[in-house]
Amino acid sequence: MKRLVLYALLSLLLACGRQQEDDVQPASPSTPFGSVATVLAYRERIEPHIRAVTEAQLVVEQQLGSTGQATASNLAAAMHQARPPLQAAHDELQQIDPPARLASLHANIAKLMATRLAAYQITIEGWEQEQTGTQATPAWQQQAEAKLTEANELIAELNEQLQAVDSAVHAALSQQAASP
Repeated sequence: MKRLVLYALLSLLLACGRQQEDDVQPASPSTPFGSVATVLAYRERIEPHIRAVTEAQLVVEQQLGSTGQATASNLAAAMHQARPPLQAAHDELQQIDPPARLASLHANIAKLMATRLAAYQITIEGWEQEQTGTQATPAWQQQAEAKLTEANELIAELNEQLQAVDSAVHAALSQQAASP
């Protein structure tokens, strides 16, 4: 289910990124989120950052077997690998100034990334502390799992927000195409 949601999120972004023929018109149609040109330009800018979330999650999910289970060792290694590119994408996303009407969406994307990064860090540190004999936080696995659950819930919210944006863009473009 998680993988399906991540792929849906990525495909929505890719589909919108290809709809740019109309975004250079001076009188761009409008949506509740701003002009179509503004929305599409923003979506194009954030697409690589959302793709980074999907790619990081796929690296982690590759450690899950057919049972959906992985060892703490395997997850920590995968999260250690996935963390740097996701952190870089998060840092770059923070430098993007979103259109005012998409600020909430932007904040939720940043929150998703930060939540995943926190889960990855808890897992990495907890596993390292266990291996060195240092006292790990007593419930680090439950804390990491709670963060990952929170991130997955954010994905569902983001999917809804992105679908609303996509629908508004497609409706505006359809209306413009139908107008003489």
